[in-house]
This record gives sequence, C-alpha cells and structure tokens, in this order.
Amino acid sequence: MLIKGGCERLFEKKKWGKCPYRTFNHSGVRMGPRRAAPMAFPHWTTCMSCDPSRIATVEEARNYLANVRRAGREDLVPAAFRRLCELTGQDDTDPLVVDFWRAIAAAEEVLRQQRGKTVRLARTRQKIARVGVHKTVEDLVLAPKPSDGFAILAGAGLGDLTAEYLAAKHAERFPPEVVAAARTRLAAASIAAPEVPS
Repeated sequence: MLIKGGCERLFEKKKWGKCPYRTFNHSGVRMGPRRAAPMAFPHWTTCMSCDPSRIATVEEARNYLANVRRAGREDLVPAAFRRLCELTGQDDTDPLVVDFWRAIAAAEEVLRQQRGKTVRLARTRQKIARVGVHKTVEDLVLAPKPSDGFAILAGAGLGDLTAEYLAAKHAERFPPEVVAAARTRLAAASIAAPEVPS
C-alpha cells in the first residue's frame, strides 16, 4: 500500500515498478523522482477514501466502483454504485422522473454486472415513451404481480429504488389506492416504506 496525499493507492507487489508515484523500493531504499504516467481517469477515482459525489462521469464512476471492489472495500460499494446510477440516469426538473430513471439505471446496471454485457429494460423504456413516467409507475404498482424490475432491485438491496417505494415516497402525486398498494407490496417484501410526512 502506498499513501500519497491522504489517498490510498493499491498496487500488487508484482506491479509496484509501474507505480508512477513510487518513492521507495521494496528494500526501503529511497528512489529518485519519477514522472507520472498518463492516467485515463482523475487519480482520486483510485482512492479508497474519496467522496463519490465528486465523480462527474459514468466512466469515472465505473472505474471507482471496480477499484473499491478489487480492494475488497464492500463498505464503499453501495455509495459507489448509487453514484453510478445517478450519473447513468437522466436529469429532469421533476423529482419523480429523476428517481425513476435512477431506478432503471440501477436495475440495468445490476443486470449488466450479472450477465457481463449491457442490458436494457426495453419494455419499461417503451412504456415510458408511450405513457410517461407517472403512469408507468402507477401501472407497475397496481399490477397483480411484482415486476421484474422490482425483483431485480429488491434482490440487490435497492428496495428504495423500486416503483413501489417511489409511489410511497411521492404519495402526493398518486391516488390513495396506489399508495396503499405500494406500501402493501413493500411490506410483503420486507422493505421499509418511507415515512409519511406529518
């Protein structure tokens, strides 16, 4: 392990010689200065103590997520993964729309990691194009059975990104029966629903 500027940089022993920031060799002998090699990503994306909110692009987010996993820092994976989903989702002035696109990004990223290739929730995306996010969420909540997206997100510990959770979170945007159905499904899956504003 090499510490530089408060950031942990992890290098395998056999690759130590490639480290552009090396100052000591394995025998403890001080080495001369070495010019840093070009890096594909900002150096802090290899740090284990950096704030994921500083990550600005999807590529950087994927790099950071891969690094924390490689380092065995499972405690940092959730925040890194959520930042990746935030960047993969779409910007919008409507909080519900933003939340739902983050949910789609999260479900697709889970599938990508499971299958090793890019996967799109084509039917959900097509439905959004036809009827919009609000109607899509409502229909998913009122469906007789949980959607595939619900199973994917709940199974990955991301229950707070499901359509049901979003319906309960944005309860003022939906009829009472939709909110009630959402809370019932969340409870059945042992997912804590958001608190009702007092």
